[in-house]
Amino acid sequence: MPRILQFVGELKRRRVFRVVAAYAVFAFVVWQAADFVIPAARLPDWVSTLTLILTILGFPVALVLAWLFDITPEGVKRTGPEKARQVGERPAALPGVAGQRSIVVLPFDNLSPDPGDTYFADGLTEEIITDASCCGLLRVVSRNSAVALKGKLKDTRTIAEELDVQYVLEGSVRKAGDDLRITAQLIDARADEHIWAEKYSGTLQDVFALQEQVSQSILDALRLQLDLEETPRLAGGPVGATRASETLDVAAYDAYLRGRFLWNQRAESALEQSLECFASAIERDPSFALAHAGRADSYVTLGVYGARPPGEVMEAAREAAAAALDIDPTLARALTARACVKALYDWDWAAAEADFRAALEHDPEYATGHQWYANYVLVPLRRFDEAQRQLEHAAQLEPLSSAVAASRGVLEYFNRDYERALAEYESARNLHPHFGLIHLFIGECLVAMGRHNEALQALRTAAEFTSESSEALAALGHGLAVSGNAGEAAAILERFEARAREAYVSPVLAAQVLTGLREHSAALVKLEEAAAQRASDLVWSAVRPVFDPIRSEPEFVELTRTIGLV
Repeated sequence: MPRILQFVGELKRRRVFRVVAAYAVFAFVVWQAADFVIPAARLPDWVSTLTLILTILGFPVALVLAWLFDITPEGVKRTGPEKARQVGERPAALPGVAGQRSIVVLPFDNLSPDPGDTYFADGLTEEIITDASCCGLLRVVSRNSAVALKGKLKDTRTIAEELDVQYVLEGSVRKAGDDLRITAQLIDARADEHIWAEKYSGTLQDVFALQEQVSQSILDALRLQLDLEETPRLAGGPVGATRASETLDVAAYDAYLRGRFLWNQRAESALEQSLECFASAIERDPSFALAHAGRADSYVTLGVYGARPPGEVMEAAREAAAAALDIDPTLARALTARACVKALYDWDWAAAEADFRAALEHDPEYATGHQWYANYVLVPLRRFDEAQRQLEHAAQLEPLSSAVAASRGVLEYFNRDYERALAEYESARNLHPHFGLIHLFIGECLVAMGRHNEALQALRTAAEFTSESSEALAALGHGLAVSGNAGEAAAILERFEARAREAYVSPVLAAQVLTGLREHSAALVKLEEAAAQRASDLVWSAVRPVFDPIRSEPEFVELTRTIGLV
C-alpha cells in the first residue's frame, strides 16, 4: 500500500479526523461567544485577540493528544502502533460493536418485477457470504441469522449489536428477463459510516462475473478499512472462473439457487421440490458438485424428518454425496451429508465422526456442519460437553438461528437439565413464534417436568403449526398418555396405523406413545421394528427421557448395544 494510504489509515485508526472536526466546532463556538461576551462585559480588545491565539495554538496540542491517546470504556489509554500482519493471516480482534472483525451480509432485497425471483436474491446473498468466508479476512455471520432479520425495520447499529458484528453489507437485486442489476453498500456499524457503495449492471449471463466483482469490491474496501497491505483474492481466481465444486452454466446455477432456497425452508413439500431443482442443475452440468451435495442434503433432511423410508433416502443421499466428492473431495457440504448417512443409517460412529471433522477442517465456518456433528454423533453418544462446544461455535456463526437455539435446548433436555432447556427453547420461540418444532420441544420438556396442562397446550400448538406431522402427534400422544388421557393417546396410535398404510411412519413414534401408556412390551417390539428399518430417529433412543421407563429392560439394552450407543 502507498505510504500516504498507510498514513491516512493510521490517522483514521487513531480517530484524529474526528478530533479535528470536534475541535473546529469548539473553536467556532468560542469565537462566537467571544464576539458577544467581550463587548457586553466591556473587556479590552486584546482579550479577543488572546482568545483567537489560544484556540489556534490549542489545535496542534489537540492533534498530538488525539494521536497519542484514546478515550475507551475503560478510561483514557495511550494508543500504540498497530502490529504488522502477514498477508492471509486472520486479523486479530478490534474494539467496537463486535469486539472483533466480523460482518453480516443481509439478505439482498428482491426488486424484480416477479416476487418469485426472491430465490435468486437469496442465492446471491449466500454466494457472497461463501466468498467472504473463504477469504479468511474476518468472521462472517451465516445465512440463517441474516434471514431472521429479513423484513424487519432495524437500523444497522441495532443489527450489529444483535449479531455481534462490526460491518453490515446490504443490497438489492433486480432481475428483469435477462437483465440484471445489483446494488450493494458496506457500512461500518461502529462508526455509523458508509465505507463503500456500488451499482453493477449486466445480463444473467454475466452473473458469475458480477457476483465476483461484488465480493472482491467488498474485500478491497475492507482492506483499506483494516489497513491490510493486500486483499486476499477469491478462490475462483480470474473473474468468471469457479471453484471445482461450482458451475459456469447459468441455467444450472439458477436451478441450484432455487433448490437451496427450497431446502432452507425445511418443509417436506419444499424438500421434494428442491430435489427436482438439484436434478435439473445436474442434468445441465453433471460436474456441478454443489448441486450433487444439495441433493444429498435434501435426502438426509427427508430421512431425519421421517418423510420417506430410511433405506430409500439414505442410500440416495450416500450416492449423491459420493458424486459430489468424486468431483471435489474437499467439499464440506458433501462430507457432512455423507457423515449423516454413516451416523443415522450405518451406525458407523467412527467413520461419521471422521467425515464431520474433515468437513469442518475444510470449512470451519460451515455452521450446519457444527450443528449436525453435535446432533447426529456427539449427542447420541452422550458426549454432551463436546456437543455443547460445537453448538456454541454454530451459535457464534448463526446468532439468530432458531434451529441452532433449538439444538442447544435439545442437548440440555437430553442431559435432563430442563430449566436450561426451556430457556433455550424460549429464545428460539422468540425468534420464530410459528416454528412448530420449538413448541414440540417445549411440550416434551414440560411433560418431563410434570407440568402436564402447559405441556398439552404447547403440544397441541405444535401439531397445529406442523399440520399434524407424525412427530408432533407422537409427542402429543405421549403427553396425553402420561397425563392420564389414555383414550386420546390410543386414538393417535390408530391414526399412525392408518397413516402407515399410505406413507412411511417411523415405528419409534408409536413406541413413544406406547411407553407413555405403560405398554412396555409393545413399545419394545416397535423399537425392534425401527432397528430393522434403521429408522433415523432411533439413534437418540439412549438419551431420550421418554424411554426412561424401559431403559433397563434387557431388550432395550441389547438394542442400544446393536446401534453402538453403549
